[in-house]
Amino acid sequence: MAFTLHVREGGQLDIDGRGVVYITVISPNGDEFKYRAINADPVAVELLEKNVKVSENEVNTVSTTDDPVVYTFTNASERLDFQQCGRAGRDGLPSHCKLFYNYSDKNILYRLFDEQVIAQYKGVNDLIVLLENPVQCLHQGIMSYFGEKHDSFICLTGCSNCKHRGTHQITDGTSDALKVLQAVVELSNINLTCNDLKLYLAGSNQKCVSHLQEYATFGSLGKKFVPVSLLAKFLHLLIVGDILTERIHKKGTGSSISVEITLGSKAHDLLANNFMIDKYEKT
Repeated sequence: MAFTLHVREGGQLDIDGRGVVYITVISPNGDEFKYRAINADPVAVELLEKNVKVSENEVNTVSTTDDPVVYTFTNASERLDFQQCGRAGRDGLPSHCKLFYNYSDKNILYRLFDEQVIAQYKGVNDLIVLLENPVQCLHQGIMSYFGEKHDSFICLTGCSNCKHRGTHQITDGTSDALKVLQAVVELSNINLTCNDLKLYLAGSNQKCVSHLQEYATFGSLGKKFVPVSLLAKFLHLLIVGDILTERIHKKGTGSSISVEITLGSKAHDLLANNFMIDKYEKT
């Protein structure tokens, strides 16, 4: 069980959050019980003292100690009490949510899916759309992902997108998407990953794509997506939208996989001009 350390006097933590940090809980009879920060991270803590019953309003100081004792909850109601104890926002102080995201993690998740595959794929794709979007309020997106009503809520200053509001804009990327499809068709006899395709379209001189310079579409989007990370976002969203498809193959008997880019089921609809594609660009 973990919860944020933004509780009562949490500001007493060292500014770098290093070392073994504890919250001390004072019970009505004066006994002290301690919580330890998980991995010395000042955002999440776990209870380490046995047989402790403390109400949420008793968390009030921060201290350090040694030799923690692992605590096991005895019932569900007690666990719920502690889950609520440090929930972000209950004390009126700022809280933080860090999103660690790498697009390649998607392929690892896909290999773990077994039941309710369609729903699981959709959940991952919804997250990719959220995390690849440099314009939408991330706070609003997270609320929507977990089914909360936000009533056009925008945090304005509380997420990285809102803090950098106005640095990106949404424009028409249909012609660029058609060039991507042209490149995939032209390279249909070559196994490319999404990253290879990005480097190819950007005209990179990296070794993995340098031998493809003879093809007509090499570097065709190099000046359209600056920085090149915006081209990566564009390709990721084409995959999520099924304009492109990533075929995932297991390699041998181990956990290694290979990923190959091909045309998706909606590629022909785009070629027939049945819909438009958005892209993000710097302002």
